[in-house]
Amino acid sequence: MSRSFAGRSNGGFTLLEVVVALAVVAIALGALLTAGSQSARTGAHLRDKTIAMWVASNLTAEVGLGGAPPVGEIRGKAMMAGRTWYWIRRTETTGDSHLFRVGVRVFARPLEIRPGVAEGALAELSTLAGNTVP
Repeated sequence: MSRSFAGRSNGGFTLLEVVVALAVVAIALGALLTAGSQSARTGAHLRDKTIAMWVASNLTAEVGLGGAPPVGEIRGKAMMAGRTWYWIRRTETTGDSHLFRVGVRVFARPLEIRPGVAEGALAELSTLAGNTVP
């Protein structure tokens, strides 16, 4: 008895169909993993930006409470949310002798000790502060 494969329908998949299906699944899983890791990175970055903005807000509030701030650039660090944040506060004079412009930039990493180098700030906040007028 001889069998003919041409007329047989066994309902299975050919090797080529299995390979193509596995390739599609591998590409889809790769895309899902990439999207998931990108989402995690974005969430961490947004968390860092939010905390950095809180640090900047605290620093500008301190300036508002302290009267006339010293003119120039001050660098420092602050602890918040279990991390150290590095900041630069620049105070400039305005046309009014009782009013000062204060800008704060907050960074996640230590800054290079070179004047004028302050790239990569996570948060920046500017405000006006003044001393009391007699």
